[in-house]
Amino acid sequence: MSELQLPRDEKTEISWIAVIRLADGIDRPCTVTDVSSSAMKIRVQNELDLPDIFVLKIVGRSLIFQVRKVWRGEHSVVAVVEKIAKLPSQPAVSTETKSAVHDDDRRTRLDTRRRTGSFS
Repeated sequence: MSELQLPRDEKTEISWIAVIRLADGIDRPCTVTDVSSSAMKIRVQNELDLPDIFVLKIVGRSLIFQVRKVWRGEHSVVAVVEKIAKLPSQPAVSTETKSAVHDDDRRTRLDTRRRTGSFS
């Protein structure tokens, strides 16, 4: 089967890391390689069995897509975008808070190891 191409005048080559969420609730890694105004080309694992409609989340962005598979190749899928949603932004955690929590957690683990003599 020859590879289906997105229309050249609309196609933009990209490399977005993404995940496909299937009905079992487990995320499957993939890469979005081309986008147009209404479709996208997704690079997937060969053995991944995709339903006709699935959800795609772009990692590092607040976007999720409901897409419909229109073509499947050995390692690629072309899907038409049916719905787009923007996820609510996560509250920012300051680096001071992150490091304080990390240091406290580390101290607790070290103290536990000292008391029990376990360093594994």
